[in-house]
Amino acid sequence: MAALWRKDAKLWVEGRKNFFENLESLYVQKIHNRQSCLWIHVASLGEFEQGRPLIEKIRSEHPGLPICLSFFSPSGYEIRKNYEGADLVCYFPSDLKDEISRFIDLIRPLAVIFVKYDFWFNTLRELTYRHIPYYFISVHLPKDVYLRKSFMSPLLDELKNAEGIFVQQEEDLHFFRSKNFAEVWRAGDTRIDRVLQLAKQAIENEVVEKFIHGQPCLIAGSAWLPELQLISQIADVLIAAGWKIIIATHHTDEETLRETEALFRGQCCRYGDSVHQGDIMIIDRIGLLNTLYRYAHLALVGGGFGKGIHNTLEPAAFGIPLCFGPNYEKFIEASDFVRLGLARVVITSDDLLSMAQSCLDVNIVAAHKNRIGQWMHTHQGATQFIFDKIQPIITRSAQQATR
Repeated sequence: MAALWRKDAKLWVEGRKNFFENLESLYVQKIHNRQSCLWIHVASLGEFEQGRPLIEKIRSEHPGLPICLSFFSPSGYEIRKNYEGADLVCYFPSDLKDEISRFIDLIRPLAVIFVKYDFWFNTLRELTYRHIPYYFISVHLPKDVYLRKSFMSPLLDELKNAEGIFVQQEEDLHFFRSKNFAEVWRAGDTRIDRVLQLAKQAIENEVVEKFIHGQPCLIAGSAWLPELQLISQIADVLIAAGWKIIIATHHTDEETLRETEALFRGQCCRYGDSVHQGDIMIIDRIGLLNTLYRYAHLALVGGGFGKGIHNTLEPAAFGIPLCFGPNYEKFIEASDFVRLGLARVVITSDDLLSMAQSCLDVNIVAAHKNRIGQWMHTHQGATQFIFDKIQPIITRSAQQATR
């Protein structure tokens, strides 16, 4: 973990060397006639996925409007630096007044969208000073976040300069309304629209189909060591009962893949192997997981024994039973799933084995698929709601960009 942190820190520093010179050169290459743009900022990959449905909706409705997408995190930037939904992908410079002023001078945004809760107050002041409208989408303020502290009210009040704030849940709406925010709406979670779209578009994967061969399948998504250890303790029992196991570790570097193989004592093959022997497959590349869930009878979502679970909406979109470790409560959808009996918290390998056994009951699985499908259907539509609200300013920006 320390090595990964050092790698991210190194990328963060290197990504900001000669930042403005490189950005200006890139802007000339990517943005035709140096047009003004719509600037969208995300902290990292998770926030990008939250904003992506809206980015692509704007792109489809206003293809002539240049989009500049900025990342704070090196990990998000490195994975999405070639994202085709934006004309220009770059780092966020810093929130220092001189730097953000220079950045705005260079990209000349007509409007700005911030995703979730990346609040950079010098940036917001500069945008307000220049009369550049900005929005916050997919906002969720955990109860322990600094902006909820009474002594932070002057900073919180600065957010009233936003053109609009779109929150994920009712409690956030009540909080902002109690602080006399007028332009705030509950839109929901844009990721739900995205995962439902992906589930509809998921194509068949011949490699996985041949490996599973019609047998029940446990998929561990974005798994860390604690999830791998749980699986390793019951792998022999599952395999003896006819299960196949697919593991997508959170990191796919060679060291992690080898450590995973060692944990399962040679029972593994890799997705990229020419021959797939054994009953456990390790996914050795990124970008496959969200479509592989279609083959799962049970999904174990990683991260619940660490800082927090990863994406539970991706497996939920396929209607499959899901489980995860105990650290899930700061995630709205996961808390809902547990409360409604649509997901189970697993602590021990016996918990996981018990859930796997229940997933072989076709009546239980059918009832689960129906109930979680209803939840997803009820909570979709955030992207369209936000787009309808911001449409006047986006349309005006698109018209100004082409002048």
